[in-house]
Amino acid sequence: MILSVSDASKRFKVSRTKLYRMRDNGQISFVQRINGTTGIDASELIRVFGENKNEQNSETIDNTADTKKYAIVTENFYLKKENEMLLRNLQRTEAQVDQLLMSIQEQNKQILLTQPQTKKSFWQRLWQK
Repeated sequence: MILSVSDASKRFKVSRTKLYRMRDNGQISFVQRINGTTGIDASELIRVFGENKNEQNSETIDNTADTKKYAIVTENFYLKKENEMLLRNLQRTEAQVDQLLMSIQEQNKQILLTQPQTKKSFWQRLWQK
């Protein structure tokens, strides 16, 4: 496990300055992390400073953090699945609404075509406004 310089100084109760000084003197080696930051391998810290008394506590914290990460990832997965299902249901509902609107339009056309159109006489049109 690679720790940041800050985490290493906190866990082993050593100042960051001392860690950098030890690196410059060749007493400890640093590694470059994937994200480009500098870190120290935990095994290197144990080699230099010995077993950390708080290491068991930090392992418990790490396990708790891993458990929380897993729970978040799992929840995220199921929320995405639920979202996909809701989107499919919405699309189906919108299609049904479109079909019903088309049906209503067709029925309105049929009603208009079946209504008898009575022609008003000249006098009815003249006197009714």
